[in-house]
Amino acid sequence: MLAFDVYNLLFTFLFTLGLQLLLFVFAAIFRTDRLTDISYAATFALLVIVLWFLESDRDRFAEFRSMLMLICVCTWALRLGTYLFYRILVMGRDQRFDGIREKPFSFLAFWLFQALIVWITSLPFIVVLSMPRQSAPGWVEALGVFLFAVGFLMETVADAQKFRFRRNPENKHHWIQHGLWRFSRHPNYFGESLAWTGIFVIAIPVLAGWLWLVVLSPIVLTAILLFFSGIPLLEQRALERFGDDPEYRRYRKNTSLFIPWIPGKS
Repeated sequence: MLAFDVYNLLFTFLFTLGLQLLLFVFAAIFRTDRLTDISYAATFALLVIVLWFLESDRDRFAEFRSMLMLICVCTWALRLGTYLFYRILVMGRDQRFDGIREKPFSFLAFWLFQALIVWITSLPFIVVLSMPRQSAPGWVEALGVFLFAVGFLMETVADAQKFRFRRNPENKHHWIQHGLWRFSRHPNYFGESLAWTGIFVIAIPVLAGWLWLVVLSPIVLTAILLFFSGIPLLEQRALERFGDDPEYRRYRKNTSLFIPWIPGKS
């Protein structure tokens, strides 16, 4: 196994937890939603930047992979954080937190859960940036960057399409079903899952033994999106709003839930 600084696991966990708790205090005091989503993206960026500066004795191969991780994670976090912050400024509040932000313990539970998910998702780049000695890169890293780029582009385009759609008052009582949303009911979430799968793939050449546990990163992230705080909430909300509409039921039946696919005909 390549040299790995195991203490970085504890450091990054405490760093992530501490940052989320600090932001929770401000969010709870002011009962604001403006810190919840942006804190998610910002924590990834801060974590990878801090790890980058902590290790100054990397060989050229470790430097290469670390730079890939830094660029990918910061690019993803900057785009998502900017989008989410602008969205909450326009929306004013996040409906997901109605009935939660007023309850300190329920609100705290969200922030603690977010800290855990951020840390687990970050494991691939935590491992890579904690290894000062690494093997030569090859086609695996190229595959990882490709998957990240495709996922990042898909998430960006899907978010832009939906945001523009919702900003049009004429669409208040409609759902988006054009662009990428014609092929998936949640293409932005698929793009996010694919992007983090790419980040995991970049880390594969340095994995051995128990370090393969970092595969939990894309698995847990995708599971959260599919079964917990992502898709289920949006699907339920859409059913409540459009469930009686035959056209929506047709869209729901013919359009893939997650992985983009050619729409059915019925």
